[in-house]
This record gives sequence, structure tokens and C-alpha cells, in this order.
Amino acid sequence: MRVSTSLASAVDHYTLSLGNPVTVGEIARHLSQQEAYIDISTLERARPLNPEQALQDVQIQTGDRLVIFTQKPQPAQLPEALGPGDKILKFSRGDFEITSRSKKRLLIGRHHAPSGVNPDVDLRNFVSPRDVEAISRKAVLVEFDDNARVWYAARVGQTPVFVDDLPLENRKVPLNHNSRLRFFHANRLIGEIQVRLEDVQVTDKDRVYLKPGEHPLPVLVGSERETQMLNAADSLTVGTLAEHVLSYYRIQGSFQLYLTRLVAPNTRIDRLALGQGGFLYAARQFRYAQNLLILRDVHDASRQFEIAAGLDEEERRIGRRSQPDQPDAELDVDLYEALIHRDGNPEAYRNISRRQARVFFRDNNWAVRLEEGARAPVFVNNLRLTAGVPVQLTSGDVLSFGPSVDEYFARLAVEITAKAE
Repeated sequence: MRVSTSLASAVDHYTLSLGNPVTVGEIARHLSQQEAYIDISTLERARPLNPEQALQDVQIQTGDRLVIFTQKPQPAQLPEALGPGDKILKFSRGDFEITSRSKKRLLIGRHHAPSGVNPDVDLRNFVSPRDVEAISRKAVLVEFDDNARVWYAARVGQTPVFVDDLPLENRKVPLNHNSRLRFFHANRLIGEIQVRLEDVQVTDKDRVYLKPGEHPLPVLVGSERETQMLNAADSLTVGTLAEHVLSYYRIQGSFQLYLTRLVAPNTRIDRLALGQGGFLYAARQFRYAQNLLILRDVHDASRQFEIAAGLDEEERRIGRRSQPDQPDAELDVDLYEALIHRDGNPEAYRNISRRQARVFFRDNNWAVRLEEGARAPVFVNNLRLTAGVPVQLTSGDVLSFGPSVDEYFARLAVEITAKAE
């Protein structure tokens, strides 16, 4: 049996009191107007599962998901709708943008599923992947003052933060119409966010309002990892399957199991049959803004290098270490293993330079260029690189290091993709 599984953490539990004519689709669109990481047209109906149930007894249908809650749901309230005079914030880097939507209090930080930290603005989209662990899980708090009609920012973590050229301390600093939040580690800039302030431009046709009423409805929103499709025996219990998934992600502790199924968006809430312990569910989807470059050894698919796009000026080095037993911390792609295993020669790594080429992500494209003075030629498919001249990479390309395309020392297949948490 094929089973779609997802892990959900930082689960918020909203209890809405709505009128009967409200539809599930209207609730979904309303949630999408509140949160930056929700963009949906309908919700899922969730029902609890007994961990001892066998998969064959769960009645899984096409499109159903097994969702594993690793954190207990926390009570929450939806923000009030924005009105005239309110202001929203837009956080951007390149083409990637997050808005404050209806929220008037935002946490900027690093999502961390084990501890349940779920920032409104996830800094993994703005900080170089190699430096993201240096960022506080809770770094900056921004709040809107209803009386002054001003957004204020204050540092709440240990990460040094500047608003433009002003150090952000534990006191509130007003944000102007066009600011920059800059994040540092060891006196080095590791990330930057453009912050723009805009007046609310909302018309009645743009905004979905939910009609209040006497009908209580539980709605849960969880922060999810990417969904995994698994093959499992029909007789396997859902609890055992969940334990295997948690073990893969190295997560320990208690969990709760639910089977979720999409609801037709025009379904009225007075016609829902949620059952005991059931609720409507929506998933926040955290996906890195950065594209991911995967370079895979064509002779050993298990040997691969993943490089996530970082700051625009960053370039990643391809080469080989100087000594067999001393890895080079400055190399992002160390071809040592690929070189010696291809020829079975422990000295084969000396066939290329320590600094052979560089890859970088600019203008939404990955590119490679040959280092000045590189010992071995480098080819992208059949094109030989010229020192200092970048060549764009696409999925399916092949990088060859050696005298010719046919007589190479190492060869890497190129894959470009996006990666969820």
C-alpha cells in the first residue's frame, strides 16, 4: 500500500463560531489572508487514528494523507481584519516576498520543528544556508502600534541585527517606508531583508469575511515538512509506520495520528460530519526561497553535493583537498573521493587543481565558471569553459573534469530543484 505521510509541528488550534451558510472554501480563503505560509482554496477533514489500527483497516483513499502531529496543538486566535489607516509590511529578497497580511505582531526567526518555534518570517529564506544555524530561533519582534499607526521592531534574540545602519537593540525602533534588516555573525553580514511599509488597500470584494454564528468549529493549522510517499504492508499498524517516519527524521517523543481528506470547497459547515475528535485542517508550507543545486557523481549516485542558493555575492568552490586525510573546509564540492575511486589510484586527486571551478546563483539562475590557473579543463556537456566566463547550468547538464569530454577524471550530473524543510 502507498501511503502519503507528513509531519506537522507548531500546531495552532482555532475555535471559530460561525453561521451555517459559511463554506469550507470561504474559511480556507480567510486563513490564506491571515498567514504568509498558507495559500489554499479548501481545507482537509481530519479524524484521529488509533496507533494500533492496521493500514488495511483505515480505509485510505486516493489523496488521503497520514499526518503525524509532533507537538500538542496550542490555542490561538485569528487576527482582526485590517481597516483604513492600517499598514502592512512586505519583507523581500530578490523575487521572494512575504507580507504581514492581517497580523499586527510578527516574529522573525528560524523555524525549528523540535522546539515548536514557528516564526511568521522564516529567515531560512533570507540568510545564507551555511550561516542559518547562527541565527536565533527568535531574532526580531515587529509590532504595529494602533495608536501611533507605526510599526516598531525590537531584537529579542542574540543575533546582531541592524535597521539600515542602526544597531537594533532590545528597545523598539520605528520602521520607515523603506528599511533594511541586516543580520550579522562574527562581524560578517550573513543576510538582509528589504522591508517596505505600505498603506492597506482593501476593498470588500478583496476580503473574505466569515459570518459569525452559533456553530462552533475547530480549525487546526500545522507547520509541515515535505510529504513523503511510502510503500507499506497492509498489515502494518499506523503507529509503527509513524515511528519509522519519526526515526528517519530523528524526532523523539509522543505523537498524535490523523487521517486527512480534502473537503469540497462549497461544503457548508452545517453539513460537515467531523466525528468525535475531528476537525478541519490546513498546512503551512515552508519552502526555501533558494533553489537547490545537486551535483551527483555519475559513477556513484550516492555521492552527491547539495548547494543551496545564498546571498547574491556568494560563490561556491569546486576542487579537491590538499592532503588525503585532511578535508578542506573552504571547499563546497570536494572531488577527492570521486577522483581516487574512478581510477583506483590514491594519487589521482592530484590530476585537478585544489581550486578548479566556482558555482553561483544570480538572477534566478545557476552558473559555473572556471578558476584562473585551473590545471584541468572543465566541460559543460560538450562546451569547454573559459577562465572567468560563466556558463548557465540547467537540470540534465553534465560537468566533466579532465582533458576531454571522453577522457575525464570526474564527472557530475546536474540537477536543479527546490527543497522543502
